[in-house]
Amino acid sequence: MAVRNDANEETLLGRAQAGGFMPIIIFGILSVAFAVILWLALPGLNILPPQASAEAQRTDALFTVLLVIGGFVFFLVQGLIYYAAVAFRVKANDVSDGPNIHGNTLLEIVWTIIPSIVVVILAILSFITWRQNTELPENPNLFNGESIEVNAYGQRFAWSFEYLTNETNVNDEQIVLNSNELHVYAGQGVELDMQTRDVIHSFWVPAMRVKQDLLPGRITKVVFRPIDPPDDGWEYANAFSPLTVYEDADESSEAVYSIDSQGDFEASQRLELFEQDAEELGDWVEVLAPNGEWGYVRGEDITGRYNRYRLICTELCGGGHGAMYSWLVLHESDEAMLDGWYDVEVAKRVEPPANPVALGEQVLDSGAYPCSNCHVLDSLGWAGNLGPSLNGIGDRAASRAQATGLENGADYIVQAIRRPNEYIVPSYTANIMPYFGNTEDAPTGVGGSYQEMPQDELNGIVAYLCATTESGDPADSTCGIDWEFENGELADVDETVEDLTVITDNYQE
Repeated sequence: MAVRNDANEETLLGRAQAGGFMPIIIFGILSVAFAVILWLALPGLNILPPQASAEAQRTDALFTVLLVIGGFVFFLVQGLIYYAAVAFRVKANDVSDGPNIHGNTLLEIVWTIIPSIVVVILAILSFITWRQNTELPENPNLFNGESIEVNAYGQRFAWSFEYLTNETNVNDEQIVLNSNELHVYAGQGVELDMQTRDVIHSFWVPAMRVKQDLLPGRITKVVFRPIDPPDDGWEYANAFSPLTVYEDADESSEAVYSIDSQGDFEASQRLELFEQDAEELGDWVEVLAPNGEWGYVRGEDITGRYNRYRLICTELCGGGHGAMYSWLVLHESDEAMLDGWYDVEVAKRVEPPANPVALGEQVLDSGAYPCSNCHVLDSLGWAGNLGPSLNGIGDRAASRAQATGLENGADYIVQAIRRPNEYIVPSYTANIMPYFGNTEDAPTGVGGSYQEMPQDELNGIVAYLCATTESGDPADSTCGIDWEFENGELADVDETVEDLTVITDNYQE
């Protein structure tokens, strides 16, 4: 049994009383200095994503306050613990009991009131930030001076965005733009109506500091206000051909990359050029061309600049959850977005191509359907890994049709789209591919993900896939469509559409 050492107790108490409040004052000053250093050093640490919205600025300001206060408390508490461990340590071989020190009322009042005040202040600041970040913007989604509705859809395992424009096509029907990227511009208030087509998903753009869940059976909203992005890492957009990248800032120099004129508007190409700390030299811009060579492009050929920010799902939604990401494209201005994307896409849909192969390519490339996240298709740049490759599907269609007891390859492709679970390609999992029906709501008995696909778009998609052969020649297709091509173009468009309609009529719900 340890023997009480009164002399040692008196020594410890004496040392504690002699120290007084001086250690607390010293460590308080050091803690303030540590908090100030954190506050000054935070911007240069690059631990946060870029600030690309007003919400990001407000959120980061609140985070800075929390970090500074937390740093102050951490340094003060840890410093006093280490100080006490050294200043009040007992001598070697001293096994006596420590001094019996009772509570200090003043100390307990102080360390209760001060944290309570801090917590209340932080709660008020957090509430103000939350109210500001969720306040609906004035005149949201302004495109070409008019407000439109923008919808976001999540489904395993892709994002898609729908723009209900104020434009109409030749049939006086509203033009709806579909994209697998979200296009906005600096200074624009954005309001998204979000829906899930299957399970719970969560919309998150770290650079915007906005996050919102998509819940089955409900429409949720998210709002944010993009701001001017930083000056580094710009990408340049060119919406129309031709475009030439010259070796020097001189049109007489050698061309290191070029796109020739394609004639009609529908065949125009879009080119993205990435600038890495390059300078704008008068009427010229130094760029890195897609072929990997540096060069110069005329400023008049640039339709605008923009940054891309990652847009991801943060709710575990299945085996392909990790691949469920897209991009938010932030254009530098309304004009840049109109010239570089919006007007280009609207013009394509004013008079959709009559050729079903061209229509199918346009629909699939628009991102209206989440096919690219699961399938490989080199002609459109798809690199999914959850479903069978679609490269050369026009060659395999007949053999797949025979395996499923269908009449021809085109019939098989229609079935794979309208009723995907009636035949599963060996080695792949059932119940992953969505059902694409022709009705707004899913038919009775259809479980999982469902999306409407009009018959004309289905005809186009089937035609495009049937024309996708290993040789690149649609005449080699085994789909069983009675079509002829002249110089790569369909000889009789109307007859081909009629043949496709006869097949797809069997799959109208």
